[in-house]
Amino acid sequence: MGCLFSCDDEDDEPMAETEVELSATRKGSQVRLEGGEVHGSGTVFADAAIHQDAAYWEVKIIKNGGRIVWGISRDIERDALNAALSIKEGEDSACVLDSANLDPTSNPDPEDEAPHSGIMVLNTNDVLGVYVQQSDLPMVQFYCNGQEIPETAVNRFRGLMYPCVSVMGGAIVKVRSGPGAVALALALAALAWPLPCDFKPTR
Repeated sequence: MGCLFSCDDEDDEPMAETEVELSATRKGSQVRLEGGEVHGSGTVFADAAIHQDAAYWEVKIIKNGGRIVWGISRDIERDALNAALSIKEGEDSACVLDSANLDPTSNPDPEDEAPHSGIMVLNTNDVLGVYVQQSDLPMVQFYCNGQEIPETAVNRFRGLMYPCVSVMGGAIVKVRSGPGAVALALALAALAWPLPCDFKPTR
């Protein structure tokens, strides 16, 4: 179960957090959902799209060492759910980050090797966040433990987007809700961009 936190720009008051179930049908055949944790191999979507002007959600790394892809995406074909989400050059169907492009220790699929930029090393218990807002630029920003990941913001996207996450190679993540997600969403809404470097969400 995840948290899609929304804000209403008309009065700048945060709305109540919305619980969003991970979809039992829009997931890869090898993906297992256990108490909010995502196991196995493939991709799972939330069962509700992002309609709010601003929304935040996050996943916590329970087991690292594999490949994790997280972000937002338009709906995809069922067969594509059996693999990790990817974006072809020139496409705007998804806004996702791939640990294989960030972490030199990540283990991508042998058949789908991705370059390692070495931006950061992800660790067990790290919290990976996605902040989406549709009234200003950039429209999507990615966070790790409350700090923006450099050079990963996305200025624009088109279409109806869903929160989504992929796991491969033994990685396990848990979609977060509760005080930690709300604390970060409130800070983002109040402080705009970027987060102060010393801000940390409650775990």
